[in-house]
Amino acid sequence: MPLSGSVILDGAKAAPAVGSSKMNAVGLLEAHSKLLDGSPEESGRSTPLSASGIRPPRLRQASMQPISTYDGQDPGISHLLEGLYLDNNRELQNDFGPKVHEGPVRRRGAVRHTLTPRDGSSRRAEVTLVANLTSHSEAITSLAVSPDHMFFVSGSDDKTVKIWDTARLERNVTSKPRHTYGQHHARIKCVCILEGTHCFASAADDGSVHIVRVHVTQSGALPKYGKLQVVREYRVDSPGEYVTCMVHYNSDAASNLILATTHSNIVILDLRTMRIPQKMENPRQFGPITCMCIDRKRTWIIVGTSAGVLTLWDRRFGLMLKSWHVGVSISTSGRSVRVHQCVVHPAKGRGKWVMVAVEAPKKGSSDRKITNLIEVWDIEKSVLVETFVTRTGTISDPLPEPQENAATSADTTPAAAIAALVRARQNQSQSAMLDSHDRRLPGGNVGAIKTELLPSPSPDVRTMVVGLDFGGHYMSQRSEFNDLMVDSSPSRSGGKGFMITGSEDRKIRFWDLGRIERTAVLSGLESEQERPSFGSLSSGNTSINVETCPPTPSGVHSSRPAQRTSLIAYNQQNLLKNHQDVITSLMCIDSPFRGGIVSGDRAGFIKVWRVDQLES
Repeated sequence: MPLSGSVILDGAKAAPAVGSSKMNAVGLLEAHSKLLDGSPEESGRSTPLSASGIRPPRLRQASMQPISTYDGQDPGISHLLEGLYLDNNRELQNDFGPKVHEGPVRRRGAVRHTLTPRDGSSRRAEVTLVANLTSHSEAITSLAVSPDHMFFVSGSDDKTVKIWDTARLERNVTSKPRHTYGQHHARIKCVCILEGTHCFASAADDGSVHIVRVHVTQSGALPKYGKLQVVREYRVDSPGEYVTCMVHYNSDAASNLILATTHSNIVILDLRTMRIPQKMENPRQFGPITCMCIDRKRTWIIVGTSAGVLTLWDRRFGLMLKSWHVGVSISTSGRSVRVHQCVVHPAKGRGKWVMVAVEAPKKGSSDRKITNLIEVWDIEKSVLVETFVTRTGTISDPLPEPQENAATSADTTPAAAIAALVRARQNQSQSAMLDSHDRRLPGGNVGAIKTELLPSPSPDVRTMVVGLDFGGHYMSQRSEFNDLMVDSSPSRSGGKGFMITGSEDRKIRFWDLGRIERTAVLSGLESEQERPSFGSLSSGNTSINVETCPPTPSGVHSSRPAQRTSLIAYNQQNLLKNHQDVITSLMCIDSPFRGGIVSGDRAGFIKVWRVDQLES
């Protein structure tokens, strides 16, 4: 019997009510799967995202194999045994893909470029610009290469992570990436490749961390790429906190991702269970963590901060062992120096020497003849054992004497941090008052004002990568694990290590750690007259490595038409070749050719270089 008020239409259906809305809804779904139906404990694993951002339903298949010999009826014991089995069984953790071997794959029919040994030649470095990648629109913040060098990823402030195929750098060079990952919706601060997999971890400044798998198969001359798959997600606890650097390594029972944040937290995250087995809190008065490195055996962690403090942690017990200030060889007038990066020395110190890139003072830098670039610290003895500096002068000028400086322990009390902040503010105020007074002086100060408005680029090292043998099989491909080969004999590796640095003056320098005189500037020279010379001096257990840049010619000589014409021609020739902004990230690749360098700058440009010959 029909209801009252309803209308019955013979042979027709009621038209559905359809409406539309132009509002966009943005959110994050975190639906955790259960260990068993009815179990109150979550497994800790987030449901993976598809490439389109939609979480597809995926049912977990029940295992037909018995997980234990227990045949009782107690549900508590059954839940406990199943939880232990799921946490420790690797066979059920197939989200990260198959194991990938370390080292590049030599493709069939690939064009082989030989790298001539440095000891048998006196030629200069022949650097070729292979590709100029311009897909990013903001600053490049991080670069990372896959274990087999099949692809590399780049993170940028334009909120995207791009995947680049290294095979495209040999034939049919293209400037387009194979994939673009844009599910962060915030600026990317760092990327990291998961050890032994085709997965990368990316962290943004909204506190999110994504683990993404790159589906790639090598079936022909060129690899084929599938869709990107998000296999894990994580978000830091505190609002406004985000990850600044990451390191990943595999252990027997876990896949550990070490995260360092702006709130001075060091978090070890197990990617298999998405649980946090360990968390360490660095003293917040030391400033936000800017860099991090670990040793070969993963027993200790060193973090550097924006206030110029290095802190050594025992990873096994979560104990803070010591903290000390860097930049002791720089006269900073009480101002703290920023630590840009720290890595373990590739050849010296048996894994106990740490190379630290420190910030140089900006005020009065033109009056300083020597600028400190990198300090090498013995973390066991807490002494400065080696320094890398740059200066302006001639080759005949004597080298500065190296001085052995002991570490100055950092005060962990908040009162000391407040006092240091007050001193820094006072120094800044005094410098500002002196500058304003100089501007008000009548006459004869136009040149000083122009110098202040157009300062010379600082030689601060912003990024570096180290290894044992550049372009060979013993090169350490990941700057976080540059100490993996420290136990190899120097005779086998063919040298005593190398270091490639990218600095604020837009230069890429190749440092030969065995013979400093063979160091060369690969990119960034404005003229041949600016080519520097390199030397070293040792005194006791301390050594200093000096880059000597020729002085800038005076205005009378620089105004000559012939010299000005040659300078303009040289600049036009190298305008598109060199970086035009601060170099922010570096990486070495060994496929499809040996001796490859990838560099990214603050303007968003990525350049791929091939080094064929190094100066002997």
